[in-house]
Amino acid sequence: MTAGLQLREQLVGWWTPEEAPDVDDVGQYLEAADAGETAGRPLNFELTLSTPDVERLIDDLSAPLDVNGTLAIGGLLDDATAVAGAVMQLVVPDDAVDPDVQHMRYHLPLPEAGLHVDGFKVLTEGDLTQLWGASTTLYVTVHRGGPDGAIVGRGVARIDPARFAHQLGTIEITGEDRELRRLALLARFGAAFFGALWDDYGTVIHRSTRLRRNSQPRGHRQLDVPQREVIGYRTADGNDLRLTRYRGGDRGPVVLVHGMGANPLTYTLDTIQPNLLEYLVAHRFDVWLQEWRGSTVLPTALTQFDGDAVARFDHPAAEAAIRDATGRRDIHWVTHCVGSMTWMMAVLGGWTTPASVVFSQVGAHPVAPTLTKLKVGVWAPNILRALGVKLLTTDSYDDESRGARIFDQLLRFHPVPRDERCDSAVCRRLAFIYGIAMHHAAVDEATHESLHELFGVTDLTMMAHLARCARAERLVTADGADAYLPHVERAKLPMTFVSGAHNLVWVPESTRRDYEWLVSELGPDGFTRVVLKQHGHQDTFMGAEAYEQAFPAVLDHLARAGC
Repeated sequence: MTAGLQLREQLVGWWTPEEAPDVDDVGQYLEAADAGETAGRPLNFELTLSTPDVERLIDDLSAPLDVNGTLAIGGLLDDATAVAGAVMQLVVPDDAVDPDVQHMRYHLPLPEAGLHVDGFKVLTEGDLTQLWGASTTLYVTVHRGGPDGAIVGRGVARIDPARFAHQLGTIEITGEDRELRRLALLARFGAAFFGALWDDYGTVIHRSTRLRRNSQPRGHRQLDVPQREVIGYRTADGNDLRLTRYRGGDRGPVVLVHGMGANPLTYTLDTIQPNLLEYLVAHRFDVWLQEWRGSTVLPTALTQFDGDAVARFDHPAAEAAIRDATGRRDIHWVTHCVGSMTWMMAVLGGWTTPASVVFSQVGAHPVAPTLTKLKVGVWAPNILRALGVKLLTTDSYDDESRGARIFDQLLRFHPVPRDERCDSAVCRRLAFIYGIAMHHAAVDEATHESLHELFGVTDLTMMAHLARCARAERLVTADGADAYLPHVERAKLPMTFVSGAHNLVWVPESTRRDYEWLVSELGPDGFTRVVLKQHGHQDTFMGAEAYEQAFPAVLDHLARAGC
């Protein structure tokens, strides 16, 4: 038994009676619709599209779908009238003038009324901003009798965004009881249909540029720092992690902590000069780089873990190792993103006793932008885990599988603010997984092209924990318990909260709530908040001019902390 496909479609619009012949210009339809709206002549389509053989449709998108439903044509058919023997074609390359133009075709007989309605949507080359209008705008001609009969009128019907969102949910595979088989067929149909649209849309701008697997590695400049010392440390739950030390002087120690799916290049990238490591070394600090289990250059990045484990095991073990190596208890920490969240967990959990902490972008109150809220609201990480996905990666290579290429193309539909759009598939994967990772105006081209060096795999167990925190807009355990914020008294130490004004991973409201919470609970002494007007998220420490704003904010914090 073959599997089929079914979806529903509702379009509304306006029409005008006219007998003028077709002049092959959509303007003719738009003018008729405008006149019909003024005169109050509505169009209403309630249609169900189906095929008993979805695999045939996947192989040939011009294969006809059966159409059932009703049409209402104000002033002509005021009551909804059933179609009979109607068909629709998803993609038809039938334009006689321009071979780059394709159509969606509707042939809708209304035998009870003695009418026939033809409709078409126009698919032509353009960018993704044009795709919405093209795929949801139906140009309509009403004939007397059959498709070759006299023209009665013209108009335009459209799908509005609210209906479109609902109608996407009506797409279903029929005649197949096996859930995994239904999901596989639905994915194949989506790849085939949207693949046809990808050939046309998004190719003028907003391309998908992937990395070349066998390209020559870029040249690196020599950092202006002392010889590094690499020190391994082991956590109580058996993970081997790494610290790297640069003895710039006797101030400190100061430890730099990366975020999730990242690594210490956040602070050591050679495309900016100076980077934060060089800046602190120049100010005579004993600088350390902590790699916790999420570091993309450690094998532990490929394992499954949550923020509770990082806070309970990784950070205390790093603190103990540095104290053993230096004989110092007053260790200062500069943390970023999930590194900040897990260090706040470690402090509030009572597992660490830092001398001071800089929290970059977020601390105890992760507030996400609207799009991220929508993703976590539908439990997206949990859904991916249920489907067997354990890891996501920001890397995108030119020789990847067809599925990976389809994923990159799908991300071209992922909303990105106009000022943050670019051609990089890596950048769009970052936006999908975390949010807009950087304010593009703040980074230079060399840094933007090096993003794949800074990021990599992300495990979905951690992402599910972060999603739970984002929904609560406060730190909670992986199972949702409110185990951290009740211990606010443990946060009585010098803290500086830094936000980029353009941050679209954790919005600046995150650090505002942290600062106000601590001042309210513990008083103002020791707490500072800084908002960097020209920065976003990751570019706080790797922006082309980070040394002018962000780095001095770190230096000021260390001075206030007596370091």
